This record gives sequence, C-alpha cells and structure tokens, in this order.
Amino acid sequence: MNIYEKNRIILKNNERFYSENILERDFFLEGATPVYIMINDKYISDRSWIGIIPKLAIYLQDNFPKEKHELIEYRTPWSKTQIFSHEKRTNYSPIFESMFINTNHTAVHSVWLIQDLLDFYNIDKNGVTLLIKRPPSIEPEEVKQFVRQEVIFHFVEFLREKKMNQDSIDKVLKGMNVINKYMPKISKAYCDFYLIDNSLNVSNYKSRFLKECVKYVGWNEKQLLTAKKYLDLFTKFCGVYYK
Repeated sequence: MNIYEKNRIILKNNERFYSENILERDFFLEGATPVYIMINDKYISDRSWIGIIPKLAIYLQDNFPKEKHELIEYRTPWSKTQIFSHEKRTNYSPIFESMFINTNHTAVHSVWLIQDLLDFYNIDKNGVTLLIKRPPSIEPEEVKQFVRQEVIFHFVEFLREKKMNQDSIDKVLKGMNVINKYMPKISKAYCDFYLIDNSLNVSNYKSRFLKECVKYVGWNEKQLLTAKKYLDLFTKFCGVYYK
C-alpha cells in the first residue's frame, strides 16, 4: 500500500482528492470542499456544501421518500437547529415540495449532516462514496512531506530541461524556500506553493503573493522581480505537471 492508498487519495492529473470515510466522524475538515457523492451509481456533484446538500436531499426524498412530518421533526445529534423547514429562512436552500434545508454549516458539520441524512433515509453508507478536496493545511503531514519531495524532484527535472545549471537551480530552490516561508501569512489554507496541486490556483496565489508580500517583507524592487521570476518558472512547471 503506497502513501496515497493509505490516505484514501485519488489522483487526477497529479491533483489530490480524498475519499472521505463516512463511517466515522471527521473533526479536521476546515476549508474542505466536496467534489461528488456516489450512491447506488447515482453521481451527485457540486464544489460547494451549500450546493451538494440540497442535491443529496432531493435525491434521497425522490428515491426513499419520508413523510413531511418526519422531515420537520428531524434533528441531528449535534445540533438542535431544525434541518428541514416549510418556510424560507436565512441560510436555508430550496429542495422539494416548497420545503427548504438548512445549509448554514461548516465543512465539518456539512459532512456530518451528509452522514446523518444517509442514516435518516436508511442508506447503507458502505456503498456510498464522498470525494472531497482538502486544502494543504489539513492534509496529513506524511502526505505533505511526500508530495513536497515529489514536486521538488519534478520541478528540478523541469529546470534541467530548460538547460539551467545546478547553481542556477539551487538559487531557484532557495528562493522558493524563502517565498514559502512567507506563504502562511498570505494564506492559512494554501500555505506552501509546492502543495498547491492545481495550475490555476498556483497562478492565482502567485499573483496574490506578489501583491501582498510587501506587507510582510522589506524587499526592494529587484528582490520582488527575482521572486516573480522564480514564481513564473514554478507556474510554468505546474502548467505541465498538473495538466
């Protein structure tokens, strides 16, 4: 079993997605977002909790209907707040038959609600897949260490293919280490360029870093241009590595 299998990671173009264990409560999901839920070969996808929970509720009610009074009376073990409502309320999303579902939840409680809805509708969770995206900040440390080493290895290969000598490569890596030192000040969730596994996100965080880093470092114009040069190289690499 490799490190990806051990941590229930599915790779797509080197991007990491996690198959969440919905048989257990997960307390470490800050910043996580959904990708899809698979139930009985039914594919329910959305990249936000506020989007995927209503879709799940609609599917469950269409296929395993409950009486309206059961829905209204339903509560979760972790909250006294009403889950289903007859009337539109703040942070409730429309679902079916003029009813609404509470979507005012953190990532943790969104996953818990998905687990509880499956139980409420008597779904065998062993046959359900919940795929999520974890930001680097909440990935297992062993995964982060492994990925960082893999990315640096392939980044170096990329630089060598550009005919850069070892001295120049060492300067780029040293510069990236300095940049990554300040990344947690720019983003708590995406705190290391080597762990951002999507080329569009890398490009966005590059722009954000170059715009905001002046708040935290006293770099002159030449140093900023050098940082931009290193980040441009890394962004080009990611355009290949994550395509």
